[in-house]
Amino acid sequence: TRIMAATAKTLQHGHGLAGAHRSELVGQISMALAEEGVEHDIMAPKPVIKTIVEQQQDELGRMFYNSRSRWHVVGIDTLNRRDVSSWANQVTMGFMDEGHHVLRDNKWGKGVSQFQNANWMLPTATPCRADGKGLGAHASGLVDEMVLGPPMRWLIDQGYLTDYIVRAPTPGDLDLSDVQLSAGGDFNRDQVVAAVKRSNKIIGDVVGLYARETPGKLGIVFAVDVEHATQLTAAFNSAGFPAAVITAQNTTEERRAMLKAFKLGELRVLVNVDLFGEGFDLPAVEVVMFARPTASFSLYSQQWGRGLRLMISKVLMGAWDTFTAAQRRQFIAESVKPYAHIHDHVGNLHRF
Repeated sequence: TRIMAATAKTLQHGHGLAGAHRSELVGQISMALAEEGVEHDIMAPKPVIKTIVEQQQDELGRMFYNSRSRWHVVGIDTLNRRDVSSWANQVTMGFMDEGHHVLRDNKWGKGVSQFQNANWMLPTATPCRADGKGLGAHASGLVDEMVLGPPMRWLIDQGYLTDYIVRAPTPGDLDLSDVQLSAGGDFNRDQVVAAVKRSNKIIGDVVGLYARETPGKLGIVFAVDVEHATQLTAAFNSAGFPAAVITAQNTTEERRAMLKAFKLGELRVLVNVDLFGEGFDLPAVEVVMFARPTASFSLYSQQWGRGLRLMISKVLMGAWDTFTAAQRRQFIAESVKPYAHIHDHVGNLHRF
């Protein structure tokens, strides 16, 4: 997102467009552009726009939303519902976040293909798909050239991500032997939900390990469905750790309020269902807890990465590239989050 925003400032002519598929990601793109001083239109439902504008006012002291701007931040579903033919040919620079979703024949591809005069960048931390479909234009996607960034371990060693401690106690009564793969390459949703709910140990193990090893640290849990998330949340609250369920069923305003309470430490644990797996950027996350099995390496590594963001002061971050790798690692070691904690209760680590 930061690379997209910095590149957006180089737009010389025409219009620019940056898109994503979830309101949180749309909001992050908007905030990144705002922090670079780039005014932009926002194409999303009105409640989402309102929440984004309020966040900019709270954190930056002004809004950067301008419906007449040459830059457009869009939600992919809203984009595909709107008629953009009057200005589509003016777009010369385009970004689609989480680019591993973009295939020629899906909704991401439909959105991108409306802008024939644009040069596109499709950034992603995980340029792979569980269904095995290729992202290249010669295969199922639209990409002409892949540019590989540095791997996670290099970023950790150079002081751009935190290191991590892993604990992976898979409960003995978790049996996935009858769970099949779906056409998308991940576990069949109904079957994996049933398998997890057959376990009498997972919920207690998740809360118990957190209480023993990381009590009070800010954590997120990946649950299999809302019922499972609700049970986990109740167990955390009963153990004295303020927790809440956060899913796509919550309104944008509700999610923003919960994230704000989490960032302030009023909530210690957020239990989510298919919401924080990709792109979610909240550096306050100290503990990532897997209570949802997955057969998708892309999803697994995206979820893992939620805990690796640095918690460094804005003053230091403003000069981060001027320090040596050793200095950056020292600052991280002295920070409130010297490393992340990864708690895997469903065998994902062993699976991959």
